[in-house]
Amino acid sequence: MVSKYPQVLDEERLESAKALLCEVFGVPGLRAHQELAGKNILRGKTTVYDIPTGGGKTLGFWYPLFYYWDSKEAILTSQRVALVVSPLNALMNSQAKALEERGIPALAVNNEGGSLNDIFEVCKQPDSEDRIKHRVIFVSPEMALSTPFHEKVLKNKVFRTNCLELVIDEAHCASEWGEDFRPEYAELGKLLSRLPSGVPVLLASATMPEDVISDVIFKVGVSSGCERVAVSNAKHNVALSVRILQHLTSTYADLYSLFPAEGGEFLQTLIYVNSRMEAEEIQDFFRRHCPSHIPPESFEFYHRNLTAKQKQDIQDGLRSGRLRCVIATDALGMGMDFPCIQRVILWHEPLSFLSLIQKIGRAVRQLHEYGEAIIFVTKAAYRKHLIALEAGRDGGETEGEGDNILVGAEGEPVDRIAAIDTEESDEDDTPTQPIQRGQRKKAQSALEARDQKFLSQFIATSDCRRAPWDDFFNNTSKLPFFVCPVGACCCDNCEPDKFLVHTIKVTYPYPTRAPRSTKPSEELSAAVTVALRNWRNWRSNLMKFKYYLVDQRVCQEISIGKKKSHLLEIIVSHLEFVQDSHIDFDCTVNTRFILMHSRNRILLSNM
Repeated sequence: MVSKYPQVLDEERLESAKALLCEVFGVPGLRAHQELAGKNILRGKTTVYDIPTGGGKTLGFWYPLFYYWDSKEAILTSQRVALVVSPLNALMNSQAKALEERGIPALAVNNEGGSLNDIFEVCKQPDSEDRIKHRVIFVSPEMALSTPFHEKVLKNKVFRTNCLELVIDEAHCASEWGEDFRPEYAELGKLLSRLPSGVPVLLASATMPEDVISDVIFKVGVSSGCERVAVSNAKHNVALSVRILQHLTSTYADLYSLFPAEGGEFLQTLIYVNSRMEAEEIQDFFRRHCPSHIPPESFEFYHRNLTAKQKQDIQDGLRSGRLRCVIATDALGMGMDFPCIQRVILWHEPLSFLSLIQKIGRAVRQLHEYGEAIIFVTKAAYRKHLIALEAGRDGGETEGEGDNILVGAEGEPVDRIAAIDTEESDEDDTPTQPIQRGQRKKAQSALEARDQKFLSQFIATSDCRRAPWDDFFNNTSKLPFFVCPVGACCCDNCEPDKFLVHTIKVTYPYPTRAPRSTKPSEELSAAVTVALRNWRNWRSNLMKFKYYLVDQRVCQEISIGKKKSHLLEIIVSHLEFVQDSHIDFDCTVNTRFILMHSRNRILLSNM
């Protein structure tokens, strides 16, 4: 049987495919990594496709399909098909829509739309086969592993004959989310076993360090000797900084510094948060405090509880520039193309270093433009990462109401190091997800421990913040993505003068909590002393003597709160009688003692 994947490719057809691909997508030409990945698939070679965000990896997905099309008409008549597994419905829907707009039939099958019955055009003539209506089929990992997909698609003769490639997009999910977020991603090896023998796999991601690549290869079940196409994901045109929160997290006052100077335009911004409530509250904050020249409706929130139409409207608003800021959970961004994003904000550190770099990668898709990425962390979180960083160097293990605040900004720089030594608010010290009683903290795998180590290095380092980024992904050994543009800012450690943080002053109309307790005043102490002396006149039937002196050690025992019965035994053993008398102790009686200072001893009187 002759393989449908020739080892020697027709150069004329390759050039024709490139020309048609560039015409359809409106690009001047293909990059070297796109051609290399596409040729590997055409030769039937499974490939790890490690390309940075904004690197145009999807053109590498489609290049093999265009090899079999000699015209735009052939796109519609050809039966060759690419099967793409994607982790998010919004990502699938967006990519399918973009292909349809360019004349490439595509279908996204997920719980928001699309049906397995829409894939084929059933031929009514008995001797004719079904036709595949789409050139690209997007499915979720759950759908790809489902019984209906197996029976209706994977067993279909026409599909098995024409399936050109399996693309596993955002392949790092098999490692990062395999057990916690999407278990099916780590089980995609079952899908490979159901496909025709020899169908090549393209494992694509923008955030795959070497240990994650090895883990993904193992979980998906492809050969460890598969082809590699790797490009550095360093983004030298994005300035990096970490800011320590000056105020309570719940006020969101530190975000006020994102507003432009008077009359300026609000940079198009993505703000990533860790909860839906934060996304909605921050939107309210911006709409309340935005300057008059910025429309409040240019700020929106985005999370998985929105309808499909709401999500699509927000995505379209970002692409058109109508929306200036979107506050989102992880539901927005993975694999989506928003070319105008100038600034990425992380409100608190993410759960992983991989997530951090992927989010930063969404800033400025154009290589000649400049962008910014800022991480806001609490003082407690900064201390935690600083301790972890120091432990790693030593060889150790690392494991008020918003509606009522009035916010203003002044040009006073903040000392980041001094900030971590100031008193913390109770809110900042409270863990977001406390471990419940009876639970144990989940043990970290080697991959997770390494990830957390680099996250702490990035946040707490006093050196260049790009160093842990490059070390984590081994960027120096990969093909460079682009040359660092002249005049680009590096980070707040390398060029602190370019990253001055303004002091934000918050005025509260009323106290948000009770003041801290203070030491008693001299007047209060005097009043207590007078009251105690008055109580000395009380008589008790418990003790037969008038006064006795207690040794200093007894005072120390009393001060640390020993039990009453134990204290009485200590007192008896150290009594110095002022007058002879018989003592009859009854520990069941609620004995009351008044302590009065007299030089280095305490005078006890019965009451």
